[in-house]
Amino acid sequence: MKKEKIDFPEKVIWSGKRTIVESDINYANHMGNERILVWADDIRNNVLESIGWIMESFESGSGVIVANHTIVYQSEGFLGDRINIEVGIDYLTEYSFDMVIRLKKEGASRNFIIMRTGVVCFDYESRKIAAIPERFLSQLS
Repeated sequence: MKKEKIDFPEKVIWSGKRTIVESDINYANHMGNERILVWADDIRNNVLESIGWIMESFESGSGVIVANHTIVYQSEGFLGDRINIEVGIDYLTEYSFDMVIRLKKEGASRNFIIMRTGVVCFDYESRKIAAIPERFLSQLS
């Protein structure tokens, strides 16, 4: 199996905390892998809302669409674990960027999960890729 490696960018643009809850737990009594994608979606929306890019009120019809995810699991997560979240931006272009999300259990020395989410600006009216609005582009760099 090929081992994926994701490097975290130098600059943290957003941070937060979250607790693993019962709905995150699977039959093996740890956090289910599908729940990580739910967390990634919530985190992405939190980051974009923090810079004023609210998905429910797209500026000129442009929002984002997820192109890909890469997830590297580095330990298990259990019910009640408090998770520190840090987000950085990588590979920022006129049209897209990678959101790198680092999850670490409180008190742990290593990451719980590190993931990369490829995000593309998308014009929902024309159904085409669009340029990231300038006021958001500058906040992502």
